[in-house]
Amino acid sequence: AFTALMVLTTFAIVATAAMRVPTGWLALLFGLAAMSSCVSVAVQDEVRLPLDSTAQSALTVAFLLWTLANVAGVHVAGAGMRSDLDESHRRLASALERLEALADRDELTGVANRRRVLAALAAERDRADRTGIGFSIAILHIDHFDLINARFGPPIGDTILQSFATLLEGALRRHDIVGRVGIEEFLLVLP
Repeated sequence: AFTALMVLTTFAIVATAAMRVPTGWLALLFGLAAMSSCVSVAVQDEVRLPLDSTAQSALTVAFLLWTLANVAGVHVAGAGMRSDLDESHRRLASALERLEALADRDELTGVANRRRVLAALAAERDRADRTGIGFSIAILHIDHFDLINARFGPPIGDTILQSFATLLEGALRRHDIVGRVGIEEFLLVLP
């Protein structure tokens, strides 16, 4: 009874491992399990395989092959699930990066969005209250922007906003923050 239990446990371990190990390792693992099972059966005289006739021998071999096919099927299914899961993780990581960028950045200009620049302004005000060291802010507005959009169209207006934001970022120091707070309004926080 002990040997039969050990053989069944070995096959259960191999079937479970089929979900995780590469194909080459699975073949090796299955071969080791089969050899250890044969040794256990040979050493212990408790397990009797039904090998009295050719039909019983054929059924025993068929059952063992069927078990091997099931283990291989579990392995193939596990590999497919791992591949699908890896692809899902890649897509989720990409979506998370995009969401994080959208949470802090203006989609059109790439500078800080209104929420982020106002949070930076509040943090700078708190720091100034604590330390007594002041800071500056600047609000920049593109005059007659609505006329530019009306005359040349929104794509040209978008290009002007992007170019203006790029110019601002290039002119600021590393620790200064520029953010878009309105359609054509920009706020600069200058510690």
